[in-house]
Amino acid sequence: KEREREREGEKQRKEEKRRNNEQNKGNIENLKRERQSAKQDRETQRENNEREREERERDRQRREQEREEKWRERETEEQERREREVERERKEREREERERKRIEEEQGRELVEQQRQTQETQRMNDHQQREREERERQERERERETNEQQRKSIEQEKEKKEREREEQE
Repeated sequence: KEREREREGEKQRKEEKRRNNEQNKGNIENLKRERQSAKQDRETQRENNEREREERERDRQRREQEREEKWRERETEEQERREREVERERKEREREERERKRIEEEQGRELVEQQRQTQETQRMNDHQQREREERERQERERERETNEQQRKSIEQEKEKKEREREEQE
């Protein structure tokens, strides 16, 4: 009976040891799966961050390109406007010259000279007005550029802080 109990105790110990080993193997497998899953999650997050960073950079470059295109369009429009103005002034001078000759023939030189001086004064006034308007336009453009530069600086600083934050994560 004593040996029977010893054999029974030995059997129980072996069975318990076998169960412990099984449980340990299961725990080890679970840990491996959890580690692999965490590693995969980190890799996926890193890929997502990189994708978002690339997307933000593409968006930034696209916005920058759009701003440059608008700027070129404005410059072209302004150049065309100046050319039209020069042409308009040339035609106006030609018209005035024809009118002056007509009046000269009709009324004599004294009246023509008086009218020429009046026109010249008006032309000077018109020219000064255009120059004033041009200065004001340039000043507005400079302010717009300054505001644009400030906005760019702020945007770059935000992106820099975002990158630093992501790198810290």
